[in-house]
Formats: sequence, structure tokens, C-alpha cells
Amino acid sequence: MILNNIISTAFLKNEIKFLFLFLIFTCSAYSQDEFPLGSPYTAFGLGDMQYLSSTRTDAMGIQGISLMGDYVNNLNPASSADLKFTDISLSFKYGFLQLSQSKISDGNVNGINLGIPLSNQRGMTLTIGFNSMIRSSYKIYNQITTPDLTYGQTYAGNGGISRVNLGLTYKVLGGIFLGAEYNYAFGNKTKLSFLDFGNQLYQNTYIRKENNLTGSFFKGGLIFDINKITNSDKAGDFTVGFLYQSKLDLNSDEDAIYASSIGNDTVKTSTSNTQVPQAFGFGITKKFGKKFLISSDVLYQQWSDFIPGNLSKTSYINSARYGIGVEFAPSTKSDKTFWEGLTYRMGAFYDNDYFTVNDQKINRYGLSVGCAIPLGTYNSVDLGISYSIRGKTGDGLIQEKYLKFTAGLNFGELWFVRPKDEDR
Repeated sequence: MILNNIISTAFLKNEIKFLFLFLIFTCSAYSQDEFPLGSPYTAFGLGDMQYLSSTRTDAMGIQGISLMGDYVNNLNPASSADLKFTDISLSFKYGFLQLSQSKISDGNVNGINLGIPLSNQRGMTLTIGFNSMIRSSYKIYNQITTPDLTYGQTYAGNGGISRVNLGLTYKVLGGIFLGAEYNYAFGNKTKLSFLDFGNQLYQNTYIRKENNLTGSFFKGGLIFDINKITNSDKAGDFTVGFLYQSKLDLNSDEDAIYASSIGNDTVKTSTSNTQVPQAFGFGITKKFGKKFLISSDVLYQQWSDFIPGNLSKTSYINSARYGIGVEFAPSTKSDKTFWEGLTYRMGAFYDNDYFTVNDQKINRYGLSVGCAIPLGTYNSVDLGISYSIRGKTGDGLIQEKYLKFTAGLNFGELWFVRPKDEDR
């Protein structure tokens, strides 16, 4: 038994090393072009919010605020309180973005998360993660024609914010699960503005601004297991979840470079505070029998209180994301086929961005499907596909159609389990 534990621990350490190496390699693989093409809407504010809390929940179109089980959710720390075994999850995505005049593809690792159950009886689980929060990537080119000349105008940007999180869960009164999490956020945002006149009579202009952002925030989660609290089977498997995320104060150091075709560069450095507002979440999950589960949640953030610091000044509004999804558990038969052993998921979602363009709200809606392929008792591969539409044509707006493929690897192993007497 001791030898088995040594081998298992060594194997798990190798898995962790492999996942971190894979994460670093993948991140660097997509950073060769400083200003790759992307959504023009990411030019506003800090960029696109990353709503992928896990591959499981993404295939269901939800955030998993009230969804528990043997998986690690990087949004609500309380959702990991019922984890039965150590779980390492790696999630990544690849998408195809269609605009009116171009098609863009991109891929990246969304995050890596580790959940370690310290005590199943007390609902104590330690969670550690590295996840993406916000991403920005765009390149916009316009050709301007005036009676006097024609010149090119380029606006580009890239960057984002990632976070490292450390959390702990605890169970009270038999059916109330608590979770607290500390997050350290860091990142950068680079913006480029370039005017190319192609004429010696006019000076080309070049403006480049780089913002380095660092800060920290806290999250608190709460999930009520109604069945365990009431000691009644009438409620069935029914959970209600809540989430609170504190304000994120980002220290923003900006370096601005101003240059022209005659070579006179000017560098200016400034410091300001950027404050991301607090967020609230609510969700409900109901399981019917042993195979069918439905979950729904909403995530609300007070972006009307956003303090942009030295970032772009625009009109910011409160954002909200709604989702509802279902999950079909695999068959419990001992002689089940491959297809009967899969877990099937589907869902729908809707959200509005935290900014306006030409006084118009930017909304997105979409559908998602997915499945989980078991690879033994504690390992699995999660797959998902979603299709969404954001914005509209007309009123100076752009409509985006986005097809996204997600995949997640889950490595599980039992830790802190007392061996049986016959195994000693």
C-alpha cells in the first residue's frame, strides 16, 4: 500500500509538471503576432470578459454558481466543496470569428485548476488555479480619402488580465457549503495608433501606449443543499447558490511613445488607478432522478461604477449574463456501450456587454452542446461546441458570429483516504 501511494503521488506530480509546461507552451504559441486580428469590440474598456468557468459548465451555457460535483469551478469557490477526489483540470478553446468582411480563427488555454479535498466530512477542499479574466485583441484599418490626399489609419490593441487564485471551502450544518478565495490579478494592455500618409509632404504619426496592470480581489461563495438542510427527500437534489466578487483595484502604469516620420520620439510615463466593479451571482440546480439535471444562473456586475483610469473613456453600463443548461448522466448498467457511458450536455445563454457603441447596447446570445468521455474512474475528457451572435448590422455596429470549440482534461486521484485494514 505504501509503494502504491508513492507511485501514485509521483505520477500526479508528473501530471502537474506536464500541465504547466503545456500551458506555458500553448500561451507562447499564440503570442507570435503582437497585434493579431480579433473582435473590434475588445477595443472598449479592458476587453472581453472570459466567462468560461469550466468546460462542463461552458457546454451547459451556464457559470455553475449552484452546480456541485466532482469538478473544479473557477468562478464560485463553494462549488468545489463536494469534491471526492483530487482533480486537475486543464481547459482550452479554439474559435472561428466571422465579421462582415473577414474571418478570424484563434486558440488559447483558458486556465488550469487544481482541487484537493482535505476532508470530505467537513467539506474542506483546497483550490488553486491560474485563469484568464479578460482578453483584448483587435486590428482595425481604414483608408481615409480627402480632397487633398488619401492616407491609411490603423488602430490595434492586444493584452488582457489573468489571475492566480487560492481558495478553501467548508461545510456547516450538514448542508451549507461556504467558499472563500483570494485572487491576484495581473496583465497588460497595449494600444497602437498609426497614420501613414505615404507622402513626404506630410509626417506619419505613431502613438503606442502600454499599460501594466496589477491588483487583487476576493470572492465568496455560498451553496445551500435544500435536501440536506430540510432532511426531506421531497425536495430531491436541489441546490441554491450565491456569489460575491469584490472590487478589483488595479494599479495602472502607462508608458506612452509618440513618434513621427522625422524621428522625434517622446516618452511619457503616468500612473493611475483602474477599478473593476463588484459582481454578484445567483443560481439554482435541480436533479430529477439519477440521470437528468437542470441548472440556471445569472451573473451581474456593476460596470456603471467602472473607473477606467488612463484607459479609454466611453459609456459603461451594468452587465449581466444569463444561462440555462441540462445534463444527462451516463447509464449505470455494467454492460453499457460507449455511447451509453457518455455524459451529454446542452444549454443556452444571453449577455449584454458592459459598454455601449453609438449609444447602442451590445448583446450576445448563443447555444452550446457537449459531452464528457470517461477515461477510467477518475479521468475524463470534456468537449463542447457553442455558437453565438453578438451585435447587429446597422447603426454603425458590427455583427459577429462566433463558433467555439472547447476541450478539458480532467485528471483525478484519491488523496487523504484512510486505507482499509486489509491493505495495511
